[in-house]
Amino acid sequence: MNKVLLIFTALVCLSCISNSANKKIENFENDVIAKPSDEDYKIINSTFVHLSNPVPIGVEREFGYDNFINKNNDLPVEFITKVYFTQHLVGLNDSLSFRNKLYLSQNSIDKLNDIEFKSLSVQLISNKSKSIKLDMSLILNVGLNKLIGVDINQKINTEIGESIISYSRIIYDDKKEKACFYFENKCSGLCGFGVFVFVEKVNGIWTIKDEIQHWVS
Repeated sequence: MNKVLLIFTALVCLSCISNSANKKIENFENDVIAKPSDEDYKIINSTFVHLSNPVPIGVEREFGYDNFINKNNDLPVEFITKVYFTQHLVGLNDSLSFRNKLYLSQNSIDKLNDIEFKSLSVQLISNKSKSIKLDMSLILNVGLNKLIGVDINQKINTEIGESIISYSRIIYDDKKEKACFYFENKCSGLCGFGVFVFVEKVNGIWTIKDEIQHWVS
């Protein structure tokens, strides 16, 4: 009887260890395999120029995936702006990339006219997803900017006016027609800001529909 009990106990322990190991492997694989979607890259390519060089409210902006690609490789170097770019979609709880704790007041959420954007904003703030690495070769629609990839918490000595730009993980609705994310421009000098961005697909193009400012310097 004792032998049977010992064998049963050993089998239970082995089963628990196996399940625990499988879960660890599964979680590790999920972290490693997770990568940005095609829609993530489309959103970055459509919004980068407009967010990195914000224009006054009310000014018409043209969105697209190839309307700001620099096709003239012979431009003098003085026409090109060097921009440091965090080569990850950053998880809100996974990095020091965002200098302030992200928070949206209910008052700010209530100002959004779109009920789906309200829901997405809450999901974004509570999202626990890890950072995922971007393929920089797929980010081309950046105008006269040259992107210099940097790691999430890499220390960069920037000169006055130089920027480190970061995008958060992007949250989508079920139809992948609306989305929201956090965008941050860490700029040396009085030119930095962070903003929650709400986009919608219009005729196949991801277009900025609303923004909520988080901080500005």
